[in-house]
Amino acid sequence: MLLWAGNDTIFSGDSMAKNRYTIGEVAEMMGVSVQTIRYYCKIGLIRPAYTNGETGYRYFVPEQLHYIDRIRYLTKCGLSLKDIQQIIAGNDIDLLTRRLAEEKDRQLQRIREAANLVATIDWYRDYFREAQLHRDEAVTYQVRHYPARSIVAVQWEQEQSFEDFYAAYGRVRNRPEYSTVQFYRQFYSLWQWDPDRFAAGTPRCTHTGMMTVELLPPDRDGVVVLPEGEYYCYRSRILEHDWRPEVLRMITEGRSRPRYVATLEIDDDLTAYQHCQHEVQILF
Repeated sequence: MLLWAGNDTIFSGDSMAKNRYTIGEVAEMMGVSVQTIRYYCKIGLIRPAYTNGETGYRYFVPEQLHYIDRIRYLTKCGLSLKDIQQIIAGNDIDLLTRRLAEEKDRQLQRIREAANLVATIDWYRDYFREAQLHRDEAVTYQVRHYPARSIVAVQWEQEQSFEDFYAAYGRVRNRPEYSTVQFYRQFYSLWQWDPDRFAAGTPRCTHTGMMTVELLPPDRDGVVVLPEGEYYCYRSRILEHDWRPEVLRMITEGRSRPRYVATLEIDDDLTAYQHCQHEVQILF
């Protein structure tokens, strides 16, 4: 139990009344490490009230404890020691309120980023659950309504292999204008419609990229937007050159030329992407 008598603190037991505290005592009372108090002294944020000339021991007085506690509180609020030193040295409340407002904005941004990360984690978990639930390729096709989606993509001018993708895609995705764009880790490809080549399992890919979380405008360089609509969808292992041509014929016969043929990677194999399913999406 601590008893207060004027400016002196009287400790229980054999401790004598005192109005000076060592660095160790201050650290214990303030709930910080001895190294922290020493560092505050080193950078000039606090100065001992008294230094013993013979031993070199530094002492603090009770009035300084409130000052040290304020430093601790402001660091918990996110302020830097440099800012704290400037604020307290100048007794500058205006600067303090500005720095607190700036830190609030930073923390709100972190909250938004954390919420986005949680949403991404949920999406990725559900993505794999969906892949496991629908491994059966016996289903012919389904008609699904998809909203508009944007893809940051590489445009292929000639025949290419998937091994070429990352080098080319890195040059697109790492552009400064995409530095704040969030992506789903899911590959989309667009294909040129040629029924003979699809039947032979060798269609030509025109774009490959990743879908963005937010819809981007189509006028941005490297962005392809798949329009909202009713897509005829089925699953196949296209990287094994199996496009299930019988299903393609079933979907396309008697209809106009497809406006879009896209494929969406479905990760049901974590070690060999060549064996993963893709959802073929056809929009007329």
